[in-house]
Amino acid sequence: GTVTDQAKGAAFFDVANHPTATYHANIRPDTDKGTGHFIAEGALALKGHEVALNLPFEMTITDGLAEMHGRTVLDRRDWTIGQGYDDEGSVAFGVELAVSVQAKR
Repeated sequence: GTVTDQAKGAAFFDVANHPTATYHANIRPDTDKGTGHFIAEGALALKGHEVALNLPFEMTITDGLAEMHGRTVLDRRDWTIGQGYDDEGSVAFGVELAVSVQAKR
């Protein structure tokens, strides 16, 4: 609807000029949290801006099925998303990013 179309526009994700986002990272164990906890340390390229982003996540492997779940909070302003919304009255600065991946052998 209207919100989706607005989010695709130039003030937000500008999908006409930046149709993809990429995240490249190195993964290391999170020794503070123990077995099954990791941190992806990398950079997220979005809307023509590349910003450092660490993503803590948990991973389990059971019977050949790997499951990964992670979350972090981004500041949309780091990628010039939501230009013109300079306060959090209608669009928050912080945006929660949740990632879930399943992979089977």
